[in-house]
Amino acid sequence: MSDQLPPVEPREDGALGTITIYPGQFLFESRDGRRGASRKFISPAALRQAVSGTGVDSGWLAPEVRRCGECAHGEWAVMYAPPARRRLVLTSEGKRSARSEVEITCALPAFVFFGLATDYYVWATRRAEFSPQAEVFRAPLPNVYPEGHICFGSNHPPRVPAALVARMFEKSVAVCTDAGKSVEALFHLWWDGERWRVEFPEQIADEWNVRPVHSGEGTSTARALIELHSHHHMAAFFSAEDDADEENGFRLYAVIGDIFSRPAIRVRVGLHGYFCEVEAAEIFELPEGVRDACRMGTPEGEER
Repeated sequence: MSDQLPPVEPREDGALGTITIYPGQFLFESRDGRRGASRKFISPAALRQAVSGTGVDSGWLAPEVRRCGECAHGEWAVMYAPPARRRLVLTSEGKRSARSEVEITCALPAFVFFGLATDYYVWATRRAEFSPQAEVFRAPLPNVYPEGHICFGSNHPPRVPAALVARMFEKSVAVCTDAGKSVEALFHLWWDGERWRVEFPEQIADEWNVRPVHSGEGTSTARALIELHSHHHMAAFFSAEDDADEENGFRLYAVIGDIFSRPAIRVRVGLHGYFCEVEAAEIFELPEGVRDACRMGTPEGEER
């Protein structure tokens, strides 16, 4: 790709480097009098680390993960599972019969898993030990396409009911009333297989920020599919603080604002620092009088 770019020309202002933005990545061009000019593509995470001075930590990785990285299409990882006897849960549901589950334990070959962004693949291999040169075969598992792509099905949860949305607005108002001042509130929503659940976790909050006290395995923070917080009397928009708080998550994020006068909600998808706003009505049933801030745009002059 660098062969198609123009040569790095010296700058009269003496700048030692520049950064050019491309879709999904950044091009860093440096100019050094001793070594000449050079180019290097860097990831958004690397740029964020360089600008903010904060580190990038993957967290503890499972021992089965053999390699991981990031490219223009997103983060990726390769995992190896050795041959073993494993438990499978088989489900059956007919048009006139109730859903049933059967658990079986059987011997299975080694598997190689590959995940890229939100796409996941699995293949079987004869090797008892991991090898990058190993030949792979179609995995003897259900819900796997011939090329290895894992099918997660087409069953999608319904929209969050208007009653739950109204309850979160009411709780947000009550939090401010009880505190005697403007305080943010945090909610976690998840799908239990039959209905949406909402939890008001133990939290530390003030006028400008809110965060859960607990975030480890088994908490509502870990199982939440949607994270929603309130902006009390301010508009429903995602602030710079929100961007920082939500840059390491992969879920739906929502913010509600103007809760005392003209209630509104704004929703976006967050994928490890990449965000895309969606219409609130795609995710929530909106109670009467609640506006979709995404359709109204970002209010000018509103500051957090």
